[in-house]
Formats: sequence, C-alpha cells, structure tokens
Amino acid sequence: MKKILLISSIFCLFVILSSCKKDSTTTPSSTSTTSGKISITITKLASETGTVNCNGLSVEVHTKPTYDAKVTSTTSVGTATSATASFNGLAKGKYYIMAWKDNDNSNSFTAGDYFGYVETPTIINGGEVLNYNIQMYILKN
Repeated sequence: MKKILLISSIFCLFVILSSCKKDSTTTPSSTSTTSGKISITITKLASETGTVNCNGLSVEVHTKPTYDAKVTSTTSVGTATSATASFNGLAKGKYYIMAWKDNDNSNSFTAGDYFGYVETPTIINGGEVLNYNIQMYILKN
C-alpha cells in the first residue's frame, strides 16, 4: 500500500509540475562554453515489485522541470539491475534529468512505463563532473 501511495504521489507531482506556469530557469545559451559532465547511475528501487530493466532506458536532460524542453538524451548501458549514462560538454545553466522507458510506445507516461528522475535541478557552472543516482519506478494506474 505504501508503495502504491509513493508511486501515485510521484506521478501526481509530475502532473502538477507539468501544469505549472512557465518557470524562470536559466536556459543554456548557445554561445556558452561547454563545460560540464553529468554521470548517472540507474538502479531499480529495492521495494519495487515487478521487473525494471535499467539497461536501454532513455536518459534525458531538459531545461524545464516539466521535461518538455530536451537538450540532449542518451541510452543507458548496463544490466537489468544497474546501468549508467553520461553527458559531456553541457553549457552552463540549470538542467532537469529524467530516465524513462516507454514500454507501450505511446510517447506519454502511462501505466507500465519505467520512470525516475533527479530530485533537484542540476546546475552546471563550469568544469565540474556531477554524479547522480536515479531510482526507477514502474508507473501504476
């Protein structure tokens, strides 16, 4: 029951964030010098039932918390239980990172898809290597 409540809460938070008015994030400038690297480790949430395959997920970097302004993406590489992804040469700015797998090819978040995200915005200031962990969930109805 707690797991369903947690997943439902995460999904509701995503819906709320996607319906919020435009935020004033710093959009990376095309003239900014590329300077940052983000490394991501993806794992299945220990309490999650069912099979989440962490290999082959779409890992995306966005400039908006609504995840509708993709800057770049890559595919995770690893095993079913743990995978990695990295982004090099990102311009200075604020980014939002998510990972998901559209299992039914609907191009939207639906029950049965895998979903995870970095809970705080990622700030690239210059020259740093940032490391994050994303725990994946199976979206429920």
